[in-house]
Amino acid sequence: MVTIIGTVIFLTALCYTLLPLMEKKEAWILPKDAVAAHRESLVRDKAIYLRALQDINFEHASSKINTDDYNELKSHYRQKASSIIEAIEELEEQVKEPESGNG
Repeated sequence: MVTIIGTVIFLTALCYTLLPLMEKKEAWILPKDAVAAHRESLVRDKAIYLRALQDINFEHASSKINTDDYNELKSHYRQKASSIIEAIEELEEQVKEPESGNG
């Protein structure tokens, strides 16, 4: 009798432990909402850096910052904006690939 009760408890605990592992989940694919939120975040960041480029152009034209600082900031902001634009393009390509595979 003790063996039967022990076996039932063991099997119940085993099923409870292994059940989450048997569920079908696509852990490596972000939900479309998460992808859209990430893209929006990247677009926002791009706008921030492009605006910063405009600001330093204005400040340099009005002699508020010197040429060395202007060139350093311009290089930094351009590099950041460029990397964000590349990230947006990569994200859009990743989104297009699964859609074209379903046809």
